Amino acid sequence: MQPGGDGGFAPEGVSAPEGRNERILDGIGSHLRVAGGAHGESPHPVAVPTEELTERIRVAAAVCREQLAIGELKQVVQARHQGALS
Repeated sequence: MQPGGDGGFAPEGVSAPEGRNERILDGIGSHLRVAGGAHGESPHPVAVPTEELTERIRVAAAVCREQLAIGELKQVVQARHQGALS
């Protein structure tokens, strides 16, 4: 015999309690029709100006440097905290 359940039904998953906003939306949704999927033409690709492409690279590099600096700061703070505890 293998370890595990008895072959019965799986227990029902536990979910978070329903919030006020969710109850309101459920009430509204029960009175409205749900739109179907989009029919017809699919969205067309949009050309992006070259200066926007280079701007993306600059922004990504700046964010990367910022994240590295935060990581280094975290290490310094942790090292000081460890030194204070010793």
